Amino acid sequence: GSSVRAAVEHIARSMSPSSSRQAGLAATLLLLPAALAVSGIVARRRRRRMFLAAAAVTKKLAQPERPCGHEWENPRVFALNREPAHATFFAAESREVAVAGRDASRRSLSLNGKWKFRWTDCPGAQGTWTATNGPPADFASPAYDATSWGEMEVPGNWELAGHGFPIYTNVDYIFERKPPTISYRGMGVPAGANYNPTGAYRRAVHIPWSPLNGPIYLWIGAVTSAVYVWVNGQAVGYSQDSKLPAEFEISEHVRAGEDNVIALLVLSWCDGAYLEDQDMWWLSGITRDVRVEQRPHVRVRDFTVRTSLEPRSTQQGDDFGPEAVVATGAGDSGPGGYEGGAAFAGGTVEVEIELCDTSAHGGPSGCRLDAAAAAAAEEGTRLVSVELELHPPDGAELWHGSAPATGQFSNDPLLEAPPFADRLHPPGAGAGAPFPASFVSGSPASGAARRASSPPRRRLPEDAARHRPANCSALEISGCARPGAGGDAKPGGKSPAELSSPTGGAADAPEWPLVPASPSCGPASPPVSPGATTAWWERKLSGVASAAVRVPIRTAGEKRGGVARATLRVAETALFPWSAETPHLYTLFLTLRDADGNVIEVIRQKVGLRTVEVSGGRLRINGVVVTLRGVNRHEHEPTTGHVVSVADMRRDVALIKRLNMNTVRCSHYPNDEAWYSLCDEEGLYVIDEANVESHGMGFDPSSTLAADPAFADATLARVSNMAERDKNHPSVIIWSLGNEAGNGPGFHRAYAHLKRRDPTRPVQYENARLEPGWSTEHMETIDADTDLFVPMYPSPAKLERYAAAHELDSSARPLIMCEYSHAMGNSCGGLAEYWRVIRAHGVLQGGCIWDFADQGLCMPLARAGTLAEVGGHTAGRRLFGYGGDFGPPGTPSDEAFCINGLVQPDRQLNPHAVEARSAMQPIWAVAGPSGVSATEVDLVISNEHDFLSLAPFALLWEVQEQGAPVRGGVITELPHCAAHSSVRLTFEHTPADLPLRPVERHLFVRFARKADRAEVAWAQFGLPPWPRPPSLLGAAAGCSATYRGSTSVQVVDVEGAAELIVPSAEMTVAFSRATGLPTSLKYQGQERLAAPLEPSLWRPLNDNELGSGRHNALHKWRGAGRPSQEGGGYMRMLRGPTATACTDGRVVVRSKAALTADGETVLFTTCTVHPAASAVEVRARVVLSGGGAGTDAEAPAQDGGDDGADRGDILRDGAVVVLRSDEAAAYLDVEGSRVRARWDDSGAWQQLLVRAALERPPDDSPIRYGDAVFLIAHTGVMLSAAHAGAPLSAAPDGGALTADTPAATATQRFVLEPAAGGELAGQLVRCGAPILLKGCNPAGGSRPEFIVPGAEHADGDASLSEAKSTWRFHRGRAANYFHAAPLRVGIECALERSCATRVRWFGRGPHESYPDRHDGAPVGQWDGRVADQTFRYCRPQETGNKMETRWMALSDDAGESGTLVLSLSAPLSMQCHHHALADLDTLPETRTNRVRHGAELEQQDLTTLCVDGAMAGVGGIDSWGNLPLPQHLLSLDQPVEWAFALRPFVGLDDPAALVADLVAEA
Repeated sequence: GSSVRAAVEHIARSMSPSSSRQAGLAATLLLLPAALAVSGIVARRRRRRMFLAAAAVTKKLAQPERPCGHEWENPRVFALNREPAHATFFAAESREVAVAGRDASRRSLSLNGKWKFRWTDCPGAQGTWTATNGPPADFASPAYDATSWGEMEVPGNWELAGHGFPIYTNVDYIFERKPPTISYRGMGVPAGANYNPTGAYRRAVHIPWSPLNGPIYLWIGAVTSAVYVWVNGQAVGYSQDSKLPAEFEISEHVRAGEDNVIALLVLSWCDGAYLEDQDMWWLSGITRDVRVEQRPHVRVRDFTVRTSLEPRSTQQGDDFGPEAVVATGAGDSGPGGYEGGAAFAGGTVEVEIELCDTSAHGGPSGCRLDAAAAAAAEEGTRLVSVELELHPPDGAELWHGSAPATGQFSNDPLLEAPPFADRLHPPGAGAGAPFPASFVSGSPASGAARRASSPPRRRLPEDAARHRPANCSALEISGCARPGAGGDAKPGGKSPAELSSPTGGAADAPEWPLVPASPSCGPASPPVSPGATTAWWERKLSGVASAAVRVPIRTAGEKRGGVARATLRVAETALFPWSAETPHLYTLFLTLRDADGNVIEVIRQKVGLRTVEVSGGRLRINGVVVTLRGVNRHEHEPTTGHVVSVADMRRDVALIKRLNMNTVRCSHYPNDEAWYSLCDEEGLYVIDEANVESHGMGFDPSSTLAADPAFADATLARVSNMAERDKNHPSVIIWSLGNEAGNGPGFHRAYAHLKRRDPTRPVQYENARLEPGWSTEHMETIDADTDLFVPMYPSPAKLERYAAAHELDSSARPLIMCEYSHAMGNSCGGLAEYWRVIRAHGVLQGGCIWDFADQGLCMPLARAGTLAEVGGHTAGRRLFGYGGDFGPPGTPSDEAFCINGLVQPDRQLNPHAVEARSAMQPIWAVAGPSGVSATEVDLVISNEHDFLSLAPFALLWEVQEQGAPVRGGVITELPHCAAHSSVRLTFEHTPADLPLRPVERHLFVRFARKADRAEVAWAQFGLPPWPRPPSLLGAAAGCSATYRGSTSVQVVDVEGAAELIVPSAEMTVAFSRATGLPTSLKYQGQERLAAPLEPSLWRPLNDNELGSGRHNALHKWRGAGRPSQEGGGYMRMLRGPTATACTDGRVVVRSKAALTADGETVLFTTCTVHPAASAVEVRARVVLSGGGAGTDAEAPAQDGGDDGADRGDILRDGAVVVLRSDEAAAYLDVEGSRVRARWDDSGAWQQLLVRAALERPPDDSPIRYGDAVFLIAHTGVMLSAAHAGAPLSAAPDGGALTADTPAATATQRFVLEPAAGGELAGQLVRCGAPILLKGCNPAGGSRPEFIVPGAEHADGDASLSEAKSTWRFHRGRAANYFHAAPLRVGIECALERSCATRVRWFGRGPHESYPDRHDGAPVGQWDGRVADQTFRYCRPQETGNKMETRWMALSDDAGESGTLVLSLSAPLSMQCHHHALADLDTLPETRTNRVRHGAELEQQDLTTLCVDGAMAGVGGIDSWGNLPLPQHLLSLDQPVEWAFALRPFVGLDDPAALVADLVAEA
């Protein structure tokens, strides 16, 4: 260390004063490899550098403006002196400590907590601390004075502690795309392109251990993104990979019994960051635990556990190692309804242990073993023993059914059971009360119900003999064992099975006779040299599987150690296979003893017996074809960023299981070690993914890092190290090579490595395809480096096509969607359609929704200090920031694209989470052959569990009248129904002699676990007799002509007045002459309307609609029918309004109006005032009067298609296309005013309208070479040619293209020329053909200029240049993509808030629902606050719709005064808010919200009410281009008709009674 420092100081002295100040730390880092060599560490640890491709790379001193251009910008150097990866385990000094955990160990010291910390904005050094300087060169020295430094919590992201700022991007890097260099591309920071935030950490640690007793390690769980390590001023090592541990041996530098200064230098970005371009926040710092540990000289370096299950028809014949049998079992049918073990005759646990001995090397310099010990070690005569003991699951503690994880999460009403749940229990009965036999009640509905508590696990009874054959109670078995094996003393309260060996302590151990080794015990491996001997002993044990192997420690080159292998056999009576539904875990104790029998270390490992394979074209767990009901999950918390506590993980596991999911894809990196243990324990399948994503580099072979040899070793290291760390977790069923990183030799190599290293698991990779990009609709060509077909965002139609081709193909790859149903904002439409397809085809085995949680960060964020009050509340609401909320102007951002979870950042459920829970429920009930009658029901119950029967579940049923429960019951013992089976069940729900009221009736059925009564599935059926639709409109007879005389109702119709007034005794209604709809509704003198009724053909846009360009494509509907709208609405009265009086006192007001300027969309309204009923009836009809296109449903194509499908298509005037660059391997896209070619997948932003001329409408005429065309973007603007070398720009043309659009300028004309040259002028241009786009020279010059992708690293900007670039047109969406139907057709008004703060309704609820997302919302009566009906998405958008609403009553809090809205046609969509809908929306024709955050929405003194005749779906295939499924789009090709009544009331207790009265009056 001193010689290294002297070398650095010599270099500094030899430079000029200014240059030495610039050198500083740079020289230290540049000489790090030399420093390691000088200290002797490099030579001694070289064998441990598994993937260091260039340990002695020649370094050059960086340029002054970039003073640190070394390891962190060299992709071939990603680790120096880092220990090889190994499985996660804790090696304790005794069995008691192994059971108690690491915190109880004297060999481990946590370094979590406060560290001295200094932040700079770049890793350079100028000699002093300023805003643009790096840390001092000698900050790692113990003598350095760091008292002026601040403190930083470890683990922690420093951006959330006020150092720097968070940055969010999805695809684009935040630095220039010039691997491997790091050059920040944002603006507004003093360091400019050198901006690379760097943190220096220091901590003085008292280390009590002497290196004489064993090596000492520093373990850093995860650090982003590169770290240099010093101990006591001496260089130790370097590491990259932000999501795996960095472990270093520091024995050489530790001063025993003294304070030791550990110093870390952490860089935000390094060359490794090019492989870490995941869709998440760019946050820096140490994000997982840090500790130092001492291990014995002779120790377990690593071990591997592999399990297998023996088919009943196959005899086990394994000579792998010693065998033993667990003799504790359960009943024949298995616990908790589990039947999956019946197919197996037993199981095996194979363990391979790698031992390491460093005693011969003597530890650090200056430390020597005594001569005798060293000599014995070198001669290879040292023997150690490894004992293995396998205990039944948690001391015979077994899972009962598919119990959810034990965890805490917020009381979320969206997870509550239906409102009848509590009434199925006697008054005062708690959660543990038994199910009652029946139930009859008529109490009013409640919108919230009791949450079931976390279920208990079921212990086997004391008389366990009844769960196993009687002769198993004292079964004696044989195994290979060491004589005198013993255990440590048993502390109070611990399980005897875990705390003691079967034979007691070593001192009391009987002398077992030596016997020859049995054939099954096999020789130790590696084999000893000739002349050496291996001794084997055997003893009889009882009740627990055990084996002991003596292992000789030998020397082979620089390595010294040994390998032990053993096999433990589990008998059929003791077999409890692991699965997500039955997460049975055995406990394996691995004890290492020296030759005298003394315990060296003890490892306690949980083991799940299960198998995973792909066979017969299916993924199988334990031989069973399974369905993965999954979700992607980032490690993210709103207040701590990428630091996730164990309590937070446990909460997530619990919530995921409550949502009926069984799989988590660790997207897109290995998670904290504790996550896998929780998934093991609670039961979740895990797709473990390597920390490899280079999306920003594109997928083309010419650019992807998968084909770059410089990154090949780093890619392999990340994949291999993940597998080594996580290999012993039964929850990990699939390895994933990474995400969106292209395909090439790097991944072929990584795939081959995993298949050799771990043949027990399949490997997947989404990018394993021959095409660079993927398609929503078209099938990709699967490459060899994946065992599964794991597409991204396929449509249900694509799934069906794959199933049609491969359902019967036994060699096919099962299809499991790695990502689907993009849950961004108000999303997940069509989820039920996905699962209907999945359930119909065996080769379709599920998928993982993107993703679990919105990645919002709590705001406000104090720039100069720590995070402000946790939660960043605004009026009691949590404010979550997203991209663009942090950093100075010019900070790279992809805005709210990180807000795409099923749950909000604080884990409050988004409404679509309940839809996901319903779509993936594992039990289904449908009407059987006899159907559903007025008194009985015949059900077919399908059990979609993979391993559980229906034994752990009860069926609860309820009859509802008008949505309110009237009777119900419980069936606690269902007919036997095994997994993947169905059963019929018939029962009487209504006595045959009971008179039935003529009201709407439903049968509600739900399935709940008996253990905790938690609901897992439900179904609802309509019951006959069916009621007639309500009607208030009497016979038309008796109506006079247009009102002229006096009747019982005097109509005030003053010529020239703005309103037509219809008064009556209790109610007065005023109608607008501009709309023909009510503007005032007074009841008993009190006004109920705060704003008039107006047509509404626009709704606030959700994220999916913004991503698909609906803000531009549908802009004509924003003001349609809204004459009062600020900024310009349109409505033109064509006829009326006219008032007609009826002899029965009713008054009918009719009108006809054009809703759009083109006159195509016409509204007919008929409003009837019913004085006797004190009600106003509104009937509306919207039709198309002309021949304009009015439907989205004609657009079957969901994306741009593939190259092969459209080569023969002729390019025509009016075609919608996408334009792909051959050179950039990307599509041209328009985002705002920026035109770039950057992505190799086509969505909404890439859609272009081709026009041959602007003075006439498109005529579908063919385009020929030599023609000039105009390219109009989805934003409605025409692209313009810029001067040479500048970006292609978009110049607004005043709106959407119309027939009278003025002639474009010359700069907006592009001539099409053939790329191959030749005489093609005048010939037809075909889509897919290579072309050149020649722009007009704006400067007026004569040289030809062509559109080119632009500078390779300038965001793909397109520009004009003399250099030619090849482009290809491909099909885009249908032409009506730019002229589509509206998203809603309805009527909107506002009520006075004083009479509209509470809402009760009969329809779907309690949460919002939409045409493509309502299966999770049952029909019932619901009651709540209006304020709660506006779901506060992180980014405000469309929300609150209630599908199939029969009636809605809005009133004051007491429910006494309000307005009833009654559907008079089919059930309608209704919604209510204390906000104007504009507050939820974006500014016209932009993607910018009026209110940026949901928590910032301020309630207004009104209640907005919408009553809609038609509503489009919210979509969900993706959020960047795809529309909802065709069946969920609106069409105006057929008239839209709807009718409803407004009935003010006072003193109303039961709205349903008023509805009955109104219908009876009619």
